[in-house]
Amino acid sequence: MPLTLNGDEETCVWTVGDEAFEEADRIPVGRDRHVRFEFENKTMMPHPMHLHGHFFRVDNGTGRGPMKDTVLVEPGQKLNIDWVSDNPGDWAFHCHQAYHQEAGMMRVVRVA
Repeated sequence: MPLTLNGDEETCVWTVGDEAFEEADRIPVGRDRHVRFEFENKTMMPHPMHLHGHFFRVDNGTGRGPMKDTVLVEPGQKLNIDWVSDNPGDWAFHCHQAYHQEAGMMRVVRVA
């Protein structure tokens, strides 16, 4: 699932998947599925992206990347994470820079 990280300091609007939180639908994910989030950071700032309720493996090309719940996506970077949707519910997924989160860089992942 491609997820573009976008926004800027000038407008103070930050987005995941080109949608700010207030305008965005939940991201639906079936239960017990292998899920890949494909980040592309189109901003000039790093974004520590955090997924509640799950751990994910950072794709580092070895098949044995580190398990985390937060990963830093550097400016201009493309980065993939893999996880299993084995914990049902609505889970926050957001940038851990509080002002980015408050300005829209947050989504809800619905595992059902």
